[in-house]
Amino acid sequence: RSGRYVYNTKGYMGCDSIVVLNLTVIDYPSLAIADSGNYCYGGSVALKANTNGNSVLWTSVPPDPALSGQAHNYTIFIAPTEYTIYTVFVDSVPRPKQCPVSASIAMNKPSMVEARMYVDPRELNMSSRQVRISDVSLGNVVYRRWLLEDSDPVEPPRMEENDSIVWHTVSEHSDSLVVRLAVRNNVGCWDSVEQIVPVRRGEIWPPNVFTPDGDANNLFKVGGYNVIEYEISIYNRGGLLVYRSTDINESWDGTHNGKACVEGSYVYVIYYRTKSSPRKPMKKVGSVLLLR
Repeated sequence: RSGRYVYNTKGYMGCDSIVVLNLTVIDYPSLAIADSGNYCYGGSVALKANTNGNSVLWTSVPPDPALSGQAHNYTIFIAPTEYTIYTVFVDSVPRPKQCPVSASIAMNKPSMVEARMYVDPRELNMSSRQVRISDVSLGNVVYRRWLLEDSDPVEPPRMEENDSIVWHTVSEHSDSLVVRLAVRNNVGCWDSVEQIVPVRRGEIWPPNVFTPDGDANNLFKVGGYNVIEYEISIYNRGGLLVYRSTDINESWDGTHNGKACVEGSYVYVIYYRTKSSPRKPMKKVGSVLLLR
């Protein structure tokens, strides 16, 4: 124990001699590592050194570049992509570099789940309006949620849970079907995916919504077959022409003169002729919703 220790003795010739020892016992610092639990692919996990020590130093095997700049922090944020062992060294108080202690924690690869779906057929028509959608997600999926929305405003959105295969028949008034799938794995990580299934209602079919800033469905592209002549003009609410093309293979990216068009409804006018009626000019007028 720490304290003052005195030893009395007799020296040579009977002289008194006193030896005094002031002893300080340095306790090992307390140390425990706390982690924030399972983490998902693309995310991070926090490691915290709970200690009364004077300073900390984190290392890892194999070396983790994420420790650069935070190796002396009591809490670090990491995202290892492989099995990694993290070790923290702690100095004692009040005398640094005496009686150091350490603790280690092993971190596995992040939990990964990737939402994927398979749609069959990829396009529908008026004589075949039923589609089969299968969940082909990657990872240990324990829960899934489907949302299916016809473009027909009369039809309410349809929600399904946990089915790995969903059958759906679109309304005869729909131009497209939007399918969204959200999946969760066994440690609570989520991912989602969206796909639009066009409904071929004739020899030409424009989409009714697109999202220029999205990862999918980010172009307005008119579908068609047997089209031999084509011209499209798109106008904003003020009647300004924002896009024009005579090539059905071209797409509108939601810009005008290099600037992004505002969110809202745009009117299109399409003139076209087909192989089935080459002498009969046809016209199609409708609107598309631009979402950002």
